Formats: sequence, structure tokens, C-alpha cells
Amino acid sequence: MSEQSPLARLVLFMIFLSIAGTVVAGAHYIAFDRPAQETALHPPANAESCTLIFTGNCAKIRNSLCHVGGTDLNWLKLCMKDYGCCV
Repeated sequence: MSEQSPLARLVLFMIFLSIAGTVVAGAHYIAFDRPAQETALHPPANAESCTLIFTGNCAKIRNSLCHVGGTDLNWLKLCMKDYGCCV
């Protein structure tokens, strides 16, 4: 039986590591990442409800970034929601 050179053993070990890493990464994707991505596609049931907050930083955001000259309440709600001023 011929003994392999150290370089050949190193190459085989590296190939084994790459295959093992691919299997572990695929299992992690199937078990954790994919279900999380599918869940994120479906908005929560109360996603459309919005109670605006006009205190603290939200008052500043409403007066500066989300200022509405007219009566477009839907735009105001969307803007405030983007800045976290909607519960």
C-alpha cells in the first residue's frame, strides 16, 4: 500500500471540509432562513391598523418630515409608520 503525500492528504481534507460546510449551510437555510423569509412575506393581521403618536420625537417628525399641507391622512399615516410613530 502506497502512502499519500502530505499535500494530497491536505487536498482531500479541504474537499471534505467544503462538502461538510455546504451540507451544514444547506441544512441551516432549510431549517431557519427559508421559514423566516416565508413568514416575512405575509404581513401581520394588524398591519393596516395605525394609531398615530404625536408626542416626543414623533411630534418633530410629524412637523418636519411628514408635514401634510392638505388632508391626506393616508400619506401621513404611511410616513409616520415608516419612522416608527405608529402603534
